[in-house]
Amino acid sequence: TAVDAGGSHSLALVGGGVVAWGANDDGQSTVPDALLSGVSAISAGGWHSVALKDGQIYAWGDGSYGQLDLPDDSVGYSAIAAGTYHTLAVKDGGVVAWGNNQYGQSTVPAEVSAVDVTAVAAGMTNSMVLTDSGQVIAWGDAGTGINNVPAELSSGVSAISMSSLHALAIKDGRVYSWGSESAGRTTVPANAFADVEVIAAGKFFSAALRSTPLAATSLSATPVDDSTIIATWDPITRTGTTLDYYEVSYTAVANGVTVASKDDSTASASYTVMDVPAGAVVTINVTGRNLSGPGEIATTTARIPVVPGAVTSLGGSAGDGSVTVSWSAPFDNGGAAISGYEYRANGG
Repeated sequence: TAVDAGGSHSLALVGGGVVAWGANDDGQSTVPDALLSGVSAISAGGWHSVALKDGQIYAWGDGSYGQLDLPDDSVGYSAIAAGTYHTLAVKDGGVVAWGNNQYGQSTVPAEVSAVDVTAVAAGMTNSMVLTDSGQVIAWGDAGTGINNVPAELSSGVSAISMSSLHALAIKDGRVYSWGSESAGRTTVPANAFADVEVIAAGKFFSAALRSTPLAATSLSATPVDDSTIIATWDPITRTGTTLDYYEVSYTAVANGVTVASKDDSTASASYTVMDVPAGAVVTINVTGRNLSGPGEIATTTARIPVVPGAVTSLGGSAGDGSVTVSWSAPFDNGGAAISGYEYRANGG
């Protein structure tokens, strides 16, 4: 459910247990037995590792800069971030930092202490937080440029990430990057301007995971004549999503046999299925597609109406000069609601 890469090792969270691989010179890849289950968060530093289990912080690996000197109250925490030689953690909206402090990266500024923090990120010589209002605040080494957070990121940010020389953030599905411009670190490609849900900053590169569209809502299909069905749905909209088109597929089945099928696309929120045989059940699938690929599938069915089947449980009883007849609805209504019944008496 989570992965993180450190200076020369990696961590993964699998079924609540920590898995580590790569360099192990300082024991950073030797996972404590207590972390084989029940873990909620992981973070890989330069040569140390950090995890959260039941709100308690665990740290192992290199401790030469105090990275393993956990706060006295190392329980009740909700988020962690391991930098190269320091670590950040969140407890009750407040931030605690420890480890190397050469550039002030482990000295939490008063500005941060005055707000509620939901997420943290740590680099080599800088630290960064995301507040509950979506504001990004950074501090530490002024030489990296990371402290110069873009003005657009004063609110509405949903995620942050940091490496040694640059930082990333997501706002309205778009990636922002700032810090050192070398190696193209701050040049965000156009395909990361929308739909992004997850980001990761590496030493010389960045990565982003784009989202696919949500499922179409209010999908319905209605017969409009004896061989045509029209499907309609609400346009797929969400903040940051750029929809390219809808993929539509349908299959018509009559008496257990597929009599028609097609894969198609449309730019509008409707689709017409023509030449449908009477009585065939048509299953229609709709999914939106953007640069990340197809999204969730929505499905509906419809049927061209035919003559209903025979009524069931037909019976009658004689009265004083009258006969009372009763019946139950047909098992097969022909694909449309029964609007009434016709009868004839004495062959009339």
